[in-house]
Amino acid sequence: MLDKLNAEWSEPDRQNRGAFAQSIGLAFLCEDLRSLAPELGQGAPSVPPARELLGAADDYKVLNEAGRDEYALRALALMFERDGMGDLARAARILPAASPRLAQAVWKELGAPRHAGVAAKALRQLFDHPFKNPNTYLWAVKNMLDDGWNHLEEYIPLPAFVNELLERLHEWNDIVIRCRDDRDTVVTARALGNRTRALLQARDYAALRKAAQEMTADQAQRFLQAIARHDALSDTWRSAAKRRIRDARPDLESAAPASSAPVANNEGDIHFCTAEAREKTVRDLEHLNTVSIPENAREIEKARADGDLRENAGYHAARENHVLLLLQANQLRQNISTARVYETDRVNASVIGFGVRFQAENLASGLVEDFTVLGRFEADPDKRIISYQSPLMRQFVGRRTGDEVAVTLPDGSDARYRVMGITNALADDGVTKTGAS
Repeated sequence: MLDKLNAEWSEPDRQNRGAFAQSIGLAFLCEDLRSLAPELGQGAPSVPPARELLGAADDYKVLNEAGRDEYALRALALMFERDGMGDLARAARILPAASPRLAQAVWKELGAPRHAGVAAKALRQLFDHPFKNPNTYLWAVKNMLDDGWNHLEEYIPLPAFVNELLERLHEWNDIVIRCRDDRDTVVTARALGNRTRALLQARDYAALRKAAQEMTADQAQRFLQAIARHDALSDTWRSAAKRRIRDARPDLESAAPASSAPVANNEGDIHFCTAEAREKTVRDLEHLNTVSIPENAREIEKARADGDLRENAGYHAARENHVLLLLQANQLRQNISTARVYETDRVNASVIGFGVRFQAENLASGLVEDFTVLGRFEADPDKRIISYQSPLMRQFVGRRTGDEVAVTLPDGSDARYRVMGITNALADDGVTKTGAS
């Protein structure tokens, strides 16, 4: 063993080869050897003490490379002792890649309410990339759902977080179905899905019940509908979850729709869009996650430092805006996950539907109006680009040239139109660029 230790330490250019974290482990091993077996320790390599080696380590990320949790935890304690608890931002950066044991050790110091902004930022990185560190991801999800981290509610509201988990279940279920050739990915997706379903079901669906209680009636109703249509949940799971949510929100019974059948065009399940519009929406979500939400989190921290939170208008405004930004990001993620790109060659220009432009004469005024039919991503009423799922356009969908249509306009008035002509709007490159701009 001594020969092996000396050989490892004498390898040329050890630290320049990025083996610093391994050197820390070797230092701890030699220290333990000298402590437990002094006679053997005399033959151990002259490795500097771990405390000395760590003196040159400013980046806590080296702890993620320590190899053994035991060494990483000991090194973390030494770095905390060296740096104090005043600034935990550097330690927080290791959380997204840390093992569960190391993450818990960091969180022991990071979990105080005064560090909520720093903690939420680190967790957001972890939650955005579950495949990179699934075990620590599930550890964090459990704590979020078990009410262990209530002080993060202003940064990661429970309703938005639960909706995010439901979307993840869709994604992982799709991976299991479609990626059968990538066994490791399928195994990870299946494990994440199974464990997340169990966490959402825990304590009699407690997280779902609490999330529903924090929603408006309209949000809670959509929440119920999303669960009812969820393809990654069993019938038994969905049925029990809906009962528990209605127990928590009895007001939803009277507001429940007469039928839970999907509406036309599978609204709420999937929706159509152009490739350009989907790409723009993905960029919008990335901007929210990397720019708007972090900037707002800094505003909250700055406002928090100004004094008594009960009388701090700037703090409360920033907090309310943060919730709105998170809900907006959640909605974008949901829309992106259910979006399906509609290719140009699928457009049927003989009938009104997604991807067409048509002219219709208002039979009362004699005016001929132009409409372009696209999806929710591209809709721009000022440019006469209308979503095929909108109440107005549903009255035109399926009509052909020459058909007369009685419609109710957005202002509530009635009008009668005759369809004059239909063309393929996606064949015109300018349409998708205009709609996605």
